[in-house]
Amino acid sequence: MGKKISVLVDLGVRRYAVLTEDTQTEKRIHWGGREHTSVIAGWNRKPDRSATGAWLQKQISCLPIIARLAKAGTVDCYFSLELTF
Repeated sequence: MGKKISVLVDLGVRRYAVLTEDTQTEKRIHWGGREHTSVIAGWNRKPDRSATGAWLQKQISCLPIIARLAKAGTVDCYFSLELTF
């Protein structure tokens, strides 16, 4: 087996890797002769990035590959405290 690759992962990865956002919708229903309001929680897909974010989309598409290599032990992922702060 070859030498392991070390990758410094920017913590922004978390924010960019999330493809959904939480949402709440109020629904009114008529039941038992009365009107009731219920809040329904769910998830919506985030809108696609604009053309100016195309560079970011290319990097995001690499994340599953990096994750697979990290699980296999081929790549070591590191975070920096400076990036955290």
